[in-house]
Amino acid sequence: MYQRVRKLLNPKVQLVLKVIASVGLVTLLLAKLDLHYLALLPYKIDSNYLLLAVLFTAIFVALRIAKWREITISNRLAAPVSGLSRLFLVSLAVGAVTPVRAGEITRVVVFPSDSRAKAAALFLYDRMADLWFILLCAVAGSYQISLALFISLLAATIVLGSILFSVRSSLRVLEKVRPFDFIREKIQSLVSAAESVNLYTRSYWLLTMFAYVFGYLAIAALVRSFTPVDSWWFVLLLPLITLSNIFLVTIAGLGIREGLASLVLPIAGIAPEVAATSFFLSFVLSVLLPGIIGLCWNTALTFKKRSVATKNDGTNADRPPGMHSRTL
Repeated sequence: MYQRVRKLLNPKVQLVLKVIASVGLVTLLLAKLDLHYLALLPYKIDSNYLLLAVLFTAIFVALRIAKWREITISNRLAAPVSGLSRLFLVSLAVGAVTPVRAGEITRVVVFPSDSRAKAAALFLYDRMADLWFILLCAVAGSYQISLALFISLLAATIVLGSILFSVRSSLRVLEKVRPFDFIREKIQSLVSAAESVNLYTRSYWLLTMFAYVFGYLAIAALVRSFTPVDSWWFVLLLPLITLSNIFLVTIAGLGIREGLASLVLPIAGIAPEVAATSFFLSFVLSVLLPGIIGLCWNTALTFKKRSVATKNDGTNADRPPGMHSRTL
């Protein structure tokens, strides 16, 4: 049994399963939607609202970088702004193809090796803070769907909030739970790292709040760019849909997010095709495009460093023995 579980946890097996799940879900979604109406959507775009969505998304990504920088600086983890921003964007691309976006932890590579355990603890806290804020926003919209969903999300928000604001105690409890024996050393390292971190900075929480406000405004602007909106209360339903990002059983959550949007937003009078397209474009603008920019930036920097190193090696080879260029 253990060997079977290990085979399923193999990254290559997971990738194959995610590709199969992605193709299956996208096929089911397209079968459900009106393809003729979907094909006409590009001709209905209001360019003003589309540009507004692009602007709000850029602010959303910039604020996410700023809040990551804020929590690291407040914990005395120094890194160049350019390097931190570059690795953050790269982590978006890596996280899109890894289970539960675990690949986003690559952003801690920008810090010195002896500080990465502390940075990893901050990364986990940052992810939990994001989830808690989305849950908090989702509570309001859930009441429009069902009382049971409202109570469930409210309870989850309270529980996660209790863990979040007493993270050190929570990690110590987790350390003692028997099912977690196989990662006990990692939990212990996180406990020791959490002892010395400052988790409760006001600026960090303000940046988190504004980041997600702009994120949801961007999605609302995308919806409005495709169709007139009589009432903007549908914005309350958007956090419910973004909760689907937790369940990344497909590549980058493809098909899950769009399928849920096509089921939930019609409650507010939004066509399923508009809902699915808006959330797909939101993913492209907030994850895929920044991730590609980060990868290109990182690749260009790597090639530049290699060319400089090659040039320096060639210069030193041409000099007489004992004479080498100085490195400042």
